[in-house]
Amino acid sequence: MKKPKWQTEFRDLPKIPDTKKWLKGEHETIEQKISKKLAVGMPISNAEREIMQGLVLFYGILYKSLQDLGFESFTQKDFKNFENYIFYAFNYFPVLANKLTIYQLYRVVINEQLIGNKQSLTKKGLLSYPPMHIVRKINKYNRANTPRTNVFYGAETIDTALNESKPQIGDKVTVGVWKPTVERKYNSYPISHSEEGFGVNENSTNAIRAFNEYKKTHDKVLTDHMEPYFHVLGYEYSKPIKHHYEYLISAMFSENILDNPQKGTSFDFECIIYPSVGNKFSTSNVAVRKDILRHEFELTKVIEFEVTDCHYEKGQKTNPESINLVDYKGYRITEKIEDNRIIWE
Repeated sequence: MKKPKWQTEFRDLPKIPDTKKWLKGEHETIEQKISKKLAVGMPISNAEREIMQGLVLFYGILYKSLQDLGFESFTQKDFKNFENYIFYAFNYFPVLANKLTIYQLYRVVINEQLIGNKQSLTKKGLLSYPPMHIVRKINKYNRANTPRTNVFYGAETIDTALNESKPQIGDKVTVGVWKPTVERKYNSYPISHSEEGFGVNENSTNAIRAFNEYKKTHDKVLTDHMEPYFHVLGYEYSKPIKHHYEYLISAMFSENILDNPQKGTSFDFECIIYPSVGNKFSTSNVAVRKDILRHEFELTKVIEFEVTDCHYEKGQKTNPESINLVDYKGYRITEKIEDNRIIWE
C-alpha cells in the first residue's frame, strides 16, 4: 500500500497533535519515541508523561467522534482525505498478537449471487477468496477488506457462516470446509475490545484478559495509551452496518494489518479473528491472508442444499457442522475435489 499524504484535519474530528507528527529528518514521532521507552521499561520524564496523557485524551475524543461520522455522505475525495487522516491518527499502533489454532473454517456462498444461477458449483476457487478483478468490479468495503484487497473469510461453524450471509427461502447454498495442511499455530490479530463480545465470545474474552494481565506489569501511561486503539477496532469490527461505507475503518485497518506482512517479526499477521455480529458475538469469524490459504489450507469437503425456511433467531448447537438456522432440501455432500474441480456424484 502506498504511503498516504498525511492529513492533520478532517471534518469535525480532532486535529492531529504535534506530538504525533513526524520529526524533521527522522522516521519517528515524539509519541513513538516515548512509547518505545515505556514498552521496554525505561523511565520517562514528567513532561513525557504529560504528553502521553494528552494523547490518551486525543484518542478518547477521536473514538467518540468516529461513532458519529456520516460515512454514507462521503465523496471519493472524502474517502482519500479520511484515509490520510486516520492513518496519521494511528501512525503508531500496538501489537496484540495471538497464536491461533485453526481446526477448520467454513465458507458459505449463495450460488446465484456467485454464478448467476442455481447450478451446482464445480470450481474450487469459487469457495476461496474472490479474484481481484471481481473485488474491483463490486467496489464495496467489507469487514476486513477494501476494494483494493481480497481475503478469505471463514467462520467457526456453518451456522455462523449462515448468519453472516443470511440466505433466504429458495436460495441454493454451497458450504466449503477448509482445513490446514500443516500442524501449527497461526499468528493472528485478535479484535478484542468489543463490549458486546466480552464474556460472550471466547476469543475476545481471552484477549482482554491477556491485556489485563499485561497492564499489571507495565506503566499505566502505556496501557492507557494502547487501550483506545483497541477500543476503536473493537467497535468497528462489532458494529452492525446499514451501508458498506460503514465498514471503512475496519476494512482500512485490516488492509494495513494483513496486506503488509513483515516476515520474521511479530507484525507478520496471517489472519484476523473477530466476533461474529450475525451470531450475536458468541462465535468468531476469521479473515485469512490469501497466500496462507493458498499454501497451507485445502478444501476437504463441499456441502450443497436449498433453503426452504429460515430461523435466524435460533441459537446454535455445539457441533460446528450442525445446520439449525435454516430448513433445507436437496442436501448433498462431496469430498471428491481434484485440482480445481469439485466433483458431484
